[in-house]
Amino acid sequence: MQNKIVSLYFSNRNHGSLLEIVLKALDKMNAQVLLFLADGLEQYVFPKERIILEQTIWNTRFTPQGVFEKLNESDFVILDQLYSLRELYSFSSHKIGKPTLLLVHNCNTWFRPRIPTSLVPFAKHVMTQKVRKQISYFAVAGENMLEYSKKELRVKNVGLIPFRYDDFNPKTDLSEELYSHGNRIRLVVPGMISDRRNYLELLEVVATEALKEKVELVLLGKPDGTYGQKILIEAEALQSQGYMIRYWKGFIPQEEFEKEIREAHLLFSYFHPEYITNNGQLETYGVSKETGIVLLMYNKAKVGILPASFRQMKTIQNQTLTFEDFMDLKSLLLKVYTGEIDLQVLTQNAIQNARAMKLQLIIDQISMAFSHQIKNS
Repeated sequence: MQNKIVSLYFSNRNHGSLLEIVLKALDKMNAQVLLFLADGLEQYVFPKERIILEQTIWNTRFTPQGVFEKLNESDFVILDQLYSLRELYSFSSHKIGKPTLLLVHNCNTWFRPRIPTSLVPFAKHVMTQKVRKQISYFAVAGENMLEYSKKELRVKNVGLIPFRYDDFNPKTDLSEELYSHGNRIRLVVPGMISDRRNYLELLEVVATEALKEKVELVLLGKPDGTYGQKILIEAEALQSQGYMIRYWKGFIPQEEFEKEIREAHLLFSYFHPEYITNNGQLETYGVSKETGIVLLMYNKAKVGILPASFRQMKTIQNQTLTFEDFMDLKSLLLKVYTGEIDLQVLTQNAIQNARAMKLQLIIDQISMAFSHQIKNS
């Protein structure tokens, strides 16, 4: 698939890491690209001289004029998962006559949907299935999603393109010193502070006498709505009592975010595995949908603490600690502090896993998607 013209359509501004890995692969394949990108989504990895077109799109007020004409002028089209009603309507009513790869983030939504009862979710469901029937090849974001798609959902033409991959740089991603037991643990919780995660119980665990002076909690995300503000008020109150808690009241610049990840000893997330999408579809993290912290751990060589109910990727099991409940979490943190759990060993596992990632995997997946459709056209 060398020297082809490839169109990329990415309407979600939060999928910059996925866009980056796809563009890195296309660069190695000496492709030229047409970029249709969400407002605020930018790329810095692909040579400007091989970008034929760069156009901003807004998925909430999507206008198809010219977009489909340009898509059909390319040799290959890569679509990130479609979300808005307008763009689903446009893609379900316009035909793309070129080999197309759809990057799927919600397997059940696309491959085994429930039929919604309310009007807008039902309309989106119908159009989603119409778009799906027009596409011959798919890629999912995690290895568990791939296994689920193939074995449970019987999807034949599906590959793996993680939404974050092969961006590990030892010079910039590793802290100068590994954690030594007896030192304060820097526990970092990346992601928006919302009621989809249980921050109140986490604060209660950290604010115990047994962990005081032993844990520094970093809430690495901006607050969402009244729940987020409530968490910050609670965190501020605990700060005044001498507990080490840091947080941000607004947007965190990328450079600052990466610095906090680099200096983290442990990444933490607590979430309910089952998730209802705004289309009324049921997805399960670790099965039909992937969560960002897993790929952040993988790519940045970090040890993580995740719920025991979450189905982990096999790739990172040797760099993951799990907890049953928040009392169990307290026990885990104390074991790390005393050295009963050797964090240095787990960190070395994480570094080895990160170093094992190869861009060639992504190149092979894109090439396979293209050649399969050319062969069967």
